[in-house]
This record gives sequence, C-alpha cells and structure tokens, in this order.
Amino acid sequence: MSFRMSVRLICNRRISITERFERFSHSMWPFSWFVLTLYFSVFANVSLAQGVTDVPDPRNLRGLIPLARNESVARELRLERWQELELRELLESNGGDLETFRERGNVSFDLLKKKLEEKQSSADARIVEILDPDQVKRMSQLGYQMEIYRVGFGPTALGGHFGSHLGITASQKDAMRSKLEGLDKEFSASVNEQYSLSFAKLSGHLSTSSRTRARDLVGSGFLAPSFRVENTWKKVKYPFSKVVLASLIEIPEIAKEVPLDFRTLESVRDCLKDYRNTMRHPSEKILRMEPKERVNELQKRLDQVNELLDEKLGPEGFLLLRSLAVRLEIATVGLGKAITHGALGQEIGLSKGEIDLLGPVIEEVDKATDEAIGKLAASLLNQFVDALPSDKIATAKNMLGKEFVFVQRIR
Repeated sequence: MSFRMSVRLICNRRISITERFERFSHSMWPFSWFVLTLYFSVFANVSLAQGVTDVPDPRNLRGLIPLARNESVARELRLERWQELELRELLESNGGDLETFRERGNVSFDLLKKKLEEKQSSADARIVEILDPDQVKRMSQLGYQMEIYRVGFGPTALGGHFGSHLGITASQKDAMRSKLEGLDKEFSASVNEQYSLSFAKLSGHLSTSSRTRARDLVGSGFLAPSFRVENTWKKVKYPFSKVVLASLIEIPEIAKEVPLDFRTLESVRDCLKDYRNTMRHPSEKILRMEPKERVNELQKRLDQVNELLDEKLGPEGFLLLRSLAVRLEIATVGLGKAITHGALGQEIGLSKGEIDLLGPVIEEVDKATDEAIGKLAASLLNQFVDALPSDKIATAKNMLGKEFVFVQRIR
C-alpha cells in the first residue's frame, strides 16, 4: 500500500482509528525504496520535479504504454486483442514483481537500483516484441501530442520534452513566447466555454433542486484538462477530507482560483507540510508509544491540523475548494462520469433512477464535448506548428504525425 493511500486512510473517518494506524504502520517501508521506486519506476518514468517534466517522455515507451489502455489510442494504433492483453499483462506483472521484491525486507540501495534498472531493460525489450515499428513510432507521436494537450503549447515548446527534443534555441523561444501564450489562453477560454455549454445542456435534464445544487457547486467556470489536473484528481477521493481539500491550493491552477493572500496561502502550505512530515517520519517519541497511545497522538495531530485549516480557510474557503475538487473531477473524467459515478452526482443527491434516466443524454453530451475539444485542439495544433521556427517545422511534423488524435479522458 502506498504512503499516500495510508494518509488518505488515516484522514477518512469511516475507518476505525485502530485499522487506520495498522495500515499506516504497514506502509512505513524504507525510505531508500520510496525514493528509488519513484525515480526508477518501470512504467511511470515521471520526473519528481513540478512542471512540464511531470509528463512522460515520449521517447520512453515505458512511460507511454499505459496509454494503450485508452480506447482512442488503442484504435489509432490498431492494436490487436493479443497485443492489448500482452501489454496489460506486462504492466501488471512488473508492478507485482517490484512489490514482491520490496517485501523481501531490507536490501541495499545499490541492489534496489540494479533490480529496478533490470526491470526497465526487460520491459523495453518486451514492448518492442509486442508492438511493430509503425506502432512504436505512432505511440511516440501520440506522446508528444498528449504533452501539448495536457501541458499547454507554451510550456511544451519552451520547457517540455517536445521543445527539448526538437532543439529549439533560447533566442527562438523568446521570439515565439508571446504567440504560444496567446494559443494557451485561447484554448483555456474555449474549453471553459465548451464545458459551460455542455453543463447547461446536461443540467437542463435535472430537477430544479438538483440543477440549483449543481450550479452552486460548479460555480462560474471550469478547469481545462491537463496532466497535472489528472494526476491531482487521482489523489482526491470522495468524501473529501479537509486535509485533501486544503492540499489542492498547492497546485498553481487551483491556487489562482482561491482568493487568499500570500501569507495565508503559505501558512496553509506550511501546515500541510508539517503534517505530512509527521505522518511520514514519526518522531522517536511517537514511535516509542504503545499502539493505542500512538493512534491517539496521531489523531490529535490531525485534529490540530483541521482546526488550523478551519481558522485559515473558513467555511467559505472550504466551500470553494469543494467546488474546485468537483471541477477537477469534471476535467479529468468528463461531466457524464462525474454525475453517474463521481462526487458531482453524490453532492447534488441524484438517485439511481435519475441517473439511469440521464444515461442517453450523458453519453451524447460527453461525446459532443470530447469531439468539440478535440477539433479545437487539432486546429490550434496546426497554428502551434506554424509558430515554430521555420527550420524546425519539418522535424516537428514528423514528431507529431499527420493526424491529431484527441486522447480521451479517463473513462
């Protein structure tokens, strides 16, 4: 069980205190493994730094293979059934092997590193056996397209894998910066408009009371889909705890939506940081306590954090963060799934009967939304290529491929 999952379990009041602590204690594995698994993970291969490097490197198939489970990617690659099964088995078997290896006990840092690097090499060789050369090339192209769509035109060219691999110079970046910023603003505004139209169409099929609750919860705007938004949503589970909601302000896209002064924002961030450090590295005093006493102490720390967050954010702050959490969900899974299987539907109190009646409408709205955003992204992608230095355009087209494929959100 991951450390984040353990913290989430501790924060979730539906689980008994004793069970929370037992699961948390079981997850406190050696720090050397924690660092190495994150850095050398066979498939994630994601940099720990914040920013555009959070997106998998398109030249590294290990980081892109999970995309093959996406319906639109599988269709584009023309994957046969046996290929899909082989890739899925590869993902699951390697993750299981690493977990088994970890559970053997204390091992040296060098041995951990060696084993993880061996897993990488083995995975690389197997992927090339499963996919043909054309599929490998197209997968890489989709990786660059995904980076542009999920990170933004400017960050991708100015500091992302695409710009780095394309070899854009510092002076060329300065010359195109303004144009790229304009494309990013246009995309965000258009996505927000599309979501608003889709939400209006969908909410028109809700009861008056449900429609009012949904509008109050969603607020006045939506978040554009992005890699960071998707990664953030994976850490947010319903029902939302105060610690989870407060941690959203650590994401730049979220922080700019919260009307708090800099000092208050920093105070909340420091509070969360101290709390995580306490949970991740309990003091010797806490570790020497009896189990029940230790549980009580950890609960006391959580109560103190909640009190401080109440003081700093207040009811209005948490209400806004709750709204932003729902908007994160919509940007990640789409309006339809947010209502049928997510927090949005639960927050507005939809019954199963109401959800069943909305089924055909939800499917139609989600499909139309995806198509509209995909066409928009494809149009702006052409403008993006045209904005690149003339000596880089041919190479860029080869890296991106002839056809833009809208990679559907998590379904």
